[in-house]
Amino acid sequence: MEQLSRARQLYRDILGKKKESDVASTIQAGEDLKKVQELAGWKRIEAFMDLQESGSDKFLDIEMGTISLLTIPRLFSTFLKYLYVVMERRAYNKIRNFVRITIQTGEKYAERRAKAEASKTKS
Repeated sequence: MEQLSRARQLYRDILGKKKESDVASTIQAGEDLKKVQELAGWKRIEAFMDLQESGSDKFLDIEMGTISLLTIPRLFSTFLKYLYVVMERRAYNKIRNFVRITIQTGEKYAERRAKAEASKTKS
């Protein structure tokens, strides 16, 4: 029963009303990241991540093409390289998702704030 009440409390905390300072911080973070995306440096970072992903595809194709049944140590080595590439891609995806979700959440909160202010001025 205690776990159920903890789960309910977590649910309320996550979906509950955010503090005004948290909302303002999220809106500011979304605006900041939007500005960062427009910078030439960020475009270079994205180009680098795309280049790394395509390069890792080619690398894994070459590695997988040279494996035969007689080379078990090579198979293990290739598996470790594969794990490294997968973790690298996860990191790139996490960065992209963080930027995208932060911007979306900031826009959503800004829109809600604007609607609330508009309804206050009408009243």
